[in-house]
Amino acid sequence: MQGARTKDQTKRIWAMFRKGKPVREIACSLGLPNHRVSSAISRGRAKGTLPPRSQDFTNPYLFRKFGIKAGGVSMILESLSPEQKVWLFEEASKIGCETIAEYLLERVRDDYEEHDQRKRGGEEA
Repeated sequence: MQGARTKDQTKRIWAMFRKGKPVREIACSLGLPNHRVSSAISRGRAKGTLPPRSQDFTNPYLFRKFGIKAGGVSMILESLSPEQKVWLFEEASKIGCETIAEYLLERVRDDYEEHDQRKRGGEEA
């Protein structure tokens, strides 16, 4: 019985990882230690169930390729008007974010998912 539960748990880990969730977030969400999630991801890569780690998409590579620097949340906040800041904090609070970085991460993931769905929809049509 223990093996079946572990198998389902591993599948949940893999599904969350495929959606772009980081190890810490998966571990926290499932109440597991980080090393157990990392191990499941490594097994998934070894079996070919998950894509291999790609060196082409590391931050230094992307910064060089596109000539863009990372910047930071404080840079964003300094560039916003007072009204924009209030709106940003209100929106982050509405969805339960503890940091502005977390809110921005959620917005980027949502926008990317919409982009990816449109792209796949265009290919199927």
